[in-house]
Amino acid sequence: SREYDTVLESGEYEINGVNLFSRIADSSLQSGNYTDALRWFDEINDNELTSDDYLKKAIAYEKNDMTHEAIKLVKTLLQKDPDFIQGYYYLQQLYENEKTFGDAIEIGQEGLRLNQFYKELMYSTGALQIEHGDQNEGVTLLKQALEVDPGYQEPLLMLADFLRNKEDYEALIELVQYVDEEDMDPQFMWQLAYALGQEERDKEAQHFYGLAFASMRDNIDFLKDYYYYLIEIGQIEPAKSILQLLLQKDSGNPEWDAEQGRLL
Repeated sequence: SREYDTVLESGEYEINGVNLFSRIADSSLQSGNYTDALRWFDEINDNELTSDDYLKKAIAYEKNDMTHEAIKLVKTLLQKDPDFIQGYYYLQQLYENEKTFGDAIEIGQEGLRLNQFYKELMYSTGALQIEHGDQNEGVTLLKQALEVDPGYQEPLLMLADFLRNKEDYEALIELVQYVDEEDMDPQFMWQLAYALGQEERDKEAQHFYGLAFASMRDNIDFLKDYYYYLIEIGQIEPAKSILQLLLQKDSGNPEWDAEQGRLL
C-alpha cells in the first residue's frame, strides 16, 4: 500500500515490532503474487526471519516452482526451531510432491516424536506408510489418529478401503469401535455393510446398506455392491429396484441389461 511505500522510503522497516517487509511479503503471498512475495522475503535479513517467516518464504519458493529451495529452507527452519511442528508437516508435503517417500515418512516420524497427538501428521504419515512403506505401521498410525479424534473421517475411510482390499473383513468391522453410528460417514457405512455381508452377518449388513443408501444412491460402485448382495441373500424385489437405478445411472453398461434379462 501507499502507506507502506512511504514508510519504506523513510528507511523505517519496523513499526511496533512488526517487520514491514514480512507484512508486505505475507500480503503478497495471500493475494497470489508469489514472485513479489519472494522478492519481499528476500529483503529480510536471515537473522530477522521468524519461524513463520521461514515457513511462508518456503511456501513462496514452492509456489514459484522452486521446490528444492523450499525444502532447504524448511530444513534450516527445523534446525533453528526444532519445536516448530507445522514445519514437519509442510516438509513432508514437499517430499511427497517430489516423490521422495522415504524422506517424507522419516520427517513425519520425527515430527510425531515431538508431538504424538498431531493427528494430521499421524494420518499423512500413516497414509504414506500404507502406500510406500511399512503397512502395519501405517495401520497403527491411522488407528492412533482415530484415538486422538474419533470424529476424524479421513483415517477411518482409508483404513476401511485398505482392509477391504486386503479382504480382512473382521478387522474392518472392528473399526466400528472408533465411531458412533450417528456420526458415521456414508462411505464407511457402505464398506462396513460390505464386510458384514462377507461375514454373513446379514441383519447388520442390510441395516448399514439401508442407512448408506440415502446418501450413496448416485454412486454406481455402491449400487453394484448393494445389488449383488441383495441377489445373494435372495431379496429379489429390492434388488430389482436397485437394478432400475443402475440401468438409469450406468446406462451404457451391458452388465445391467443382462441382469434385467436374467431377473425377468
